[in-house]
Amino acid sequence: MAAGDQMRLCMAVLFLGFFLVFSTAAQELKGRYQGLAVDQKPDGSRGVQVQLFMIFRIEGQKVVCSGSTESFDGQVPCKNVVIDGASVRFEMPFGGGVLFELKEFENWTLLDGTLRAMPGVPSPPFNTIELKRVGDLALTDRSPRLEWESSDRSPVILQLRKSIADGGQVMAVADFWKNVEKSGTPLIEAVPGSNRSVLATFVWKGKPATKNVFLLWPRLSYAHPDDYFFSHIPGTDIWFKTIKLRSDMRIYYQISPDDPLGERPEGQWTRNAQADPLNPKRDNNDASAAPEQVRSLLEMPDVRSEPWYIKRPDVARYSSSELEIQSAKLKSKRKVKVYLPPGFSAQQRPYPSIYLTDGEDSDGLVFATWTFENLLADRKIPATVVVRIVNPDQETRNRELACDDTFADYLSEELVPFIQANFNTSREPSKTAIGGYSLGGLAASYAAFRHPNAFGMVLSQSGSYWFEPSHKEFAEPNWLARQFAEYEKLPLRFYLDAGSNELDLRGDGSGILVPNRQFRDVLKAKGYEVLYDEFAGDHDYINWRGTLADGLIYLFDGVR
Repeated sequence: MAAGDQMRLCMAVLFLGFFLVFSTAAQELKGRYQGLAVDQKPDGSRGVQVQLFMIFRIEGQKVVCSGSTESFDGQVPCKNVVIDGASVRFEMPFGGGVLFELKEFENWTLLDGTLRAMPGVPSPPFNTIELKRVGDLALTDRSPRLEWESSDRSPVILQLRKSIADGGQVMAVADFWKNVEKSGTPLIEAVPGSNRSVLATFVWKGKPATKNVFLLWPRLSYAHPDDYFFSHIPGTDIWFKTIKLRSDMRIYYQISPDDPLGERPEGQWTRNAQADPLNPKRDNNDASAAPEQVRSLLEMPDVRSEPWYIKRPDVARYSSSELEIQSAKLKSKRKVKVYLPPGFSAQQRPYPSIYLTDGEDSDGLVFATWTFENLLADRKIPATVVVRIVNPDQETRNRELACDDTFADYLSEELVPFIQANFNTSREPSKTAIGGYSLGGLAASYAAFRHPNAFGMVLSQSGSYWFEPSHKEFAEPNWLARQFAEYEKLPLRFYLDAGSNELDLRGDGSGILVPNRQFRDVLKAKGYEVLYDEFAGDHDYINWRGTLADGLIYLFDGVR
């Protein structure tokens, strides 16, 4: 054998020997370890102790590790991991940079060693470490978190990544898309130990040139964009985002591939937000509608039912008419839509009534005629006259529904008397309600506050109680709540609701949720009858159309 061949053979044997030693040590080392970093004082006594949670795993030919001082979640990657016989060395960023030097003890079930600061880093407070193997690798340990992936991790995605890592990428990816197309998205998975939340995983099939994918999640994604970018599984076309949500959530969303927010400051190209192609539920089922004009609807497993919003063929119908009434106070003609219950008669006992703002909305957007018909058929409410007040334009709406005295006076002194005289409605405030959503809810509460002689019941859905009339810089919101707090108790009853996502994201009190809670608390402290409800969703018709029935049932209970 030639000298060169002998040398190559020798090198090969040495390399093989090293590989076998390395592999054996690595295989024995992998797992979860927990222990303490300890301040060993010069006299041998122990000082401060800090918990450590370490994970060792194998990726190809390498040992990879991560650690945390809090738990096995939220791990920080190690750097420069070296395994040499019965010892392992690696670096961690704890305290600015620490070098771990650990030795195997009792067949890698125990590790002990020392800590020292990296060059240029002040001496760390701990200089000894003791770790005990506490378990095998969990599924989450085998697949380190990807960029943009949060600590809320989908078992389906983790199993997919394990299958890919085990060498079955082509088959695993093909099966994943086949299952997703069958089940639809988002993928819903349980959260261990919780009966109020679930994991929702949104999925996007990317292209080789896809830069990013962004989940347009009402209100929150623009305030905290880093929480809503999808993660990409390397080597595949799979992009995903897993978030923990209330199990009764009902909300609209969109997905935006190559979103301009992926560049900071935000890119200048057009946002391509669109409906989720894997979710059949959407706000527009017109196949010809442009994708960017369509939102997807997410309804979680425990979403509240809307039994009275469903059209039923077996119930008696309301009749409707549209009137135009001259108003001296508003100095213009105003349209109203009047809905009369089945069997309406001018000779019967006067009917209870409800006045609703935003009357120009299409029937069923929120205030559905069939909701009243179903509730009446099921004897949940009495036969009630419904008056919908039409806004002439958006500018007028914004002005008149914002605690406007002239508009409130028009309702009490012109519209209500006209309806009472022409449609046989009760003159008793306790049988007369006023309601609306958003600014309409604010306007309803203010009209009742200003004219309790006309309105005795208020139905407010996501009312805009952030309103403050002076519009001064940094003025305290929730002006109307203070009026109720400072005034004597009035003979009024309230139904209030708000959505869990209707948050103040600017810090100026301009949200819906917290002002509604404050308004509720003020009313209850004053002794008012109040039913307050929070739904899991945002400032959207998709929830108000269902909670309308809840408000009507509460307010008209006992009214005949």
